[in-house]
Amino acid sequence: MANVPASALSKEQQDELLCTYAALVLHDDGAEITPQAMTNLIKAAGCSVEGYWPMLMAKMIGNVGMDNLIKMGSGAGGGGGGGAAPAAGAAAGAAASGGGGGEGKKEEKKVEEEEEEEDREGEEEQPATPEQIMHDFDFDKDGKISMADIHAFIESKSKEERSLLQKGNKAELADFEKDVARITEAYKAHFEAADGDKDGFIDLKEAPV
Repeated sequence: MANVPASALSKEQQDELLCTYAALVLHDDGAEITPQAMTNLIKAAGCSVEGYWPMLMAKMIGNVGMDNLIKMGSGAGGGGGGGAAPAAGAAAGAAASGGGGGEGKKEEKKVEEEEEEEDREGEEEQPATPEQIMHDFDFDKDGKISMADIHAFIESKSKEERSLLQKGNKAELADFEKDVARITEAYKAHFEAADGDKDGFIDLKEAPV
């Protein structure tokens, strides 16, 4: 994604890239990479992402290690992607070419803190439109969202992280699966609340905003 203009990326790719940059900023500052810290940085930049992204990426970074992910993403191997590890490597290259030194980081941190204060004073994120929700979740493109679509969406977002963790500690993989299960339950609850006519589908009129 490093060679693609941000405007040409899909909403999902933009969310992934925003989380990647947030993780890199926290890593460079020596700060703990947590979902809340990533969300705060993204909000400070005047952006927003789907709630599952910071949680999944922070969990993966905690299990695999940011340094390892950067090395994996910037290496010649590991093709294919659009996943968090390749994005981290590409973003690391972009950050290096941008070259911000210590003063730049201090200035950036100061601006971010000021923008966070503005957020806390009442600035609201722009909610996703029903059209965006249908685009992201309607996997079979039949004009409505089912729980099968929800499961396919979550699987598409977690399969790369799962593949990485399958090569490591089984306990870490088990924790990751618990996180995915918790996210799935949260989406299920939102789905059931939005399904006004209880027909097992969400159409454009029912899509939450």
